[in-house]
Amino acid sequence: HGSLHHHLMENGVICAKRGGGIRFSPHFYTPTSVIEKAIEILQGTNTALSHDLNKYGGSKAPQNR
Repeated sequence: HGSLHHHLMENGVICAKRGGGIRFSPHFYTPTSVIEKAIEILQGTNTALSHDLNKYGGSKAPQNR
């Protein structure tokens, strides 16, 4: 997720690497254009993300127990 995080930040999408994932925290003052840009970037990486999810058998998010 390091390169995706870097790509998002380079494109003006503020986010943070957290626990093996990427955290977005839009607020009322976040321009719609930034949210749309984040969605556009994530949709462009959809194939790579699907491959990772299939490779690891589902969500790579940590489990809370």
